[in-house]
Parts: sequence; structure tokens; C-alpha cells
Amino acid sequence: MDKATRIQAGEYFYRGYRIESRLAYWSIGEWQDNVFGGTWYWFDAATTLADAKRVVDITIEIKEAE
Repeated sequence: MDKATRIQAGEYFYRGYRIESRLAYWSIGEWQDNVFGGTWYWFDAATTLADAKRVVDITIEIKEAE
């Protein structure tokens, strides 16, 4: 598993995805371009940073298999 890059307290980039700490969970987001420039699309959550990284790994594997 790759190492997540810390942006600031509670925020990480991991394999092109943003993982952000909330009150009781970690949100997982993906950047999506749109007519206004772009926005973060938050699509999943996990209880730990390690679990969030696993969700990102699985998401990337699914996209590569398509």
C-alpha cells in the first residue's frame, strides 16, 4: 500500500484521491471537472485512514478492470 501525502491536519492525497477527516469518519473524494472548473465528489467514507486507503485501492482496481 502506498503512503498517503499529508496536505494539512486531517487531509491527505492518496493515488489521486482526497481523504479528509470528519468528526467520526474519513471522507473519500475524487476531483471532477465541470463547467465551473471542478469540484470534489465525495463518494464514500471509512472509519480509519487505512480503511479509506483500501477503498481507494479497490475503486482504482474496479476502474482499471472496466
